[in-house]
Amino acid sequence: MKIKKLLYVLMPLAMLAFGSCQEDPVKAPAVNLNKETLEIGAGNETGSVLFQPTRDWSATVEDGADWLAVDPVSGPASPDAVVEVKVTVLANEGAERSAEIIFTAGNVDETLTVVQAANGSQGGGEDEDVITVADFLSKSVDTGVYYKLKGEITDLYNTEFGNFHLVDETGSVRVYGLTATKQPYGENDKSFSTLGLEEGDIVVIEGVRDEYNGEAQVGGAYYISHEEGQGGGDEPLPDEFTSIADIRAMAPASQSDSTIIGEGVAVKVFVVSSLEANTLTSKKNVYVQDATGGIQVRFQNDATWNFGDEIAIDLSGQKIKYFGGAIQIDALPNSNVQTVSTDNSVEAKQVSVADFMEGKYESQYVALPDVQVVEADLNKTIVMNDSHTSINVEDITGHSFVIFSSKYTVFGDEKVPQGAGTLKGVSMVYNGTMQIGLTSRNDYAGMTGTRFESQGGGDDPTPDDLIEATIGEFIDAEVDPDVWYKLTGTITEIQNDLFGNIVIEDESGSVLIYGLTATKQSSNDKSFSTLGLEKGDIVTLGTVRNEYNGTPQGGGNTSPAYYISHQDGTGGGDDPQPGNNIGEVEVTLGNKAYIQDAVVNGEDFKVLKLGTSSENGDASFTIPAGTAKITFYCVAWKGKKSTLNLSGDCTITPSSISPASNSGATGNPEPAYIISVTDSDRYEFAISGCNSDTVIKLASEDDRVILWDIQLD
Repeated sequence: MKIKKLLYVLMPLAMLAFGSCQEDPVKAPAVNLNKETLEIGAGNETGSVLFQPTRDWSATVEDGADWLAVDPVSGPASPDAVVEVKVTVLANEGAERSAEIIFTAGNVDETLTVVQAANGSQGGGEDEDVITVADFLSKSVDTGVYYKLKGEITDLYNTEFGNFHLVDETGSVRVYGLTATKQPYGENDKSFSTLGLEEGDIVVIEGVRDEYNGEAQVGGAYYISHEEGQGGGDEPLPDEFTSIADIRAMAPASQSDSTIIGEGVAVKVFVVSSLEANTLTSKKNVYVQDATGGIQVRFQNDATWNFGDEIAIDLSGQKIKYFGGAIQIDALPNSNVQTVSTDNSVEAKQVSVADFMEGKYESQYVALPDVQVVEADLNKTIVMNDSHTSINVEDITGHSFVIFSSKYTVFGDEKVPQGAGTLKGVSMVYNGTMQIGLTSRNDYAGMTGTRFESQGGGDDPTPDDLIEATIGEFIDAEVDPDVWYKLTGTITEIQNDLFGNIVIEDESGSVLIYGLTATKQSSNDKSFSTLGLEKGDIVTLGTVRNEYNGTPQGGGNTSPAYYISHQDGTGGGDDPQPGNNIGEVEVTLGNKAYIQDAVVNGEDFKVLKLGTSSENGDASFTIPAGTAKITFYCVAWKGKKSTLNLSGDCTITPSSISPASNSGATGNPEPAYIISVTDSDRYEFAISGCNSDTVIKLASEDDRVILWDIQLD
């Protein structure tokens, strides 16, 4: 837009041309900025712009430009006097940046572009001002600050928009789109293919510190220069591949064991889970298949391969194990994958529901004929209550199973299919329950036919249908998602009062009930709090026999236990069973606090995670009188800076720490975080004045922390 210039001299002269008896004419709406561009230095500096608005005016800074502020931001019309607006910027630690301020008077807009100089980046070569990936990850998210990075292109998974991973000696980061020239933030002109870049090339780029679903990435990136790599990065594909059927045959005999695959083993497979649909609970999980079978793969980092991609995977030296009853390749490095081709058509295998229920097609893309959602679930959506959701499905013979969808599913707010027909999806199993994982809306598009009369396979059991058992008998029973038991026991521990994770016991033993709801549900509706149950109450409930990592339990994600009745207790029951133990102490969870699993330097630990990406977390534990020292390991979330504060009715030195960020502290741990630490990650706190049992409170600040192995001296 061409900006009108101030006419300080001409305006008074023009006024003389009108007779003194005439009224002043009404002036048209105008802003009258005195410049189009304001250039400011790299420091904390202030500039100004002058204008003469003929209407009441306002100034609006573009979204994302948090480093820039204007004062004032609005005012009355001033056609005869000059208005000055101050523009203040924060110090610029990166490359040159710019933002627009829109000045509005009436229905007229004019734009001022503010350009702030880079921090010492005038002149110099292409490598000047390059920061490492580690330094980049430590920066705060800011779409107005550009940083220069240099590294090797790996995992080039989208050549249309230019999506890949950039690796240097300090780490790896996803580049979400690279263009030949700088584009407005959020726009991609699909010019990547003109650059001729390949995996293995060394590239210099500039981009902003961005983030998606809590994971760091480079956004708004554009090309600076590159050096051709040595051989394109990937090793040549092997001459022979092992079949998935042979890989599955390598699985250990016991579900509690694992096996290491030998050297020189690779597979070529098609991806049959959907990154775009986001129906799985973690982006690290991928389902793949070949002509002989399917298998679940758990990657170390978020996967980037989508439904229909053909990939080659080097499985040499990798672990094969069971997770929830399904065979899984565990903790596979993402770099072990080469993309062979993309966007292939994968046809669902037409199989019988009976064979599906027997697990004959585990981890394969299947089509199940003549099925329908049970009547009780017809009023539901694919995802309910912003939680992972299971929808009950039945076939014409009475078999029943579930459609499982994570809370992240992109079409989760759609109604479940109302008719009968063919259902497609990935055949999955979790703790004995057969599940279908959707890959797109098309998977249930065929369920529009006339509904059939239910054969009763999906009916809820009534208390009279349950097998009444002691807890000891229940523990000795086999895992079976179709057999329901009636248990009565004293509540000795409430581990989670949102989902109803409780421990009950009778004279024969104790067992964890993983989820208790007010009525029978196909997923946890978080109704536990309505029951008013407390520790020490004697509760009667219905549950299936389930298991987690070889340990018996009742309830489950897709089959929570349900309430039948209870008697008020007498004040807390027996001594609590071990529950939220972190090292030597039992932790009481507060706000945004979670007990999770981790593998640290190859050893299994229960860890305490405090906080989320948007909220701080807290927890507490009790130390006995005379305690002189507390020690534990602690790390901050990947790429984040955080503080852990300790407080209590005693003197704690130090009372706060700033743990180092750890690349393993990221994502949704299924089954566990994979963390490597050194002695520098273990912290020691001197305690004085602890003359009686004392509660120690732990509180995160700024971002998430993970700690474990708390020891007292």
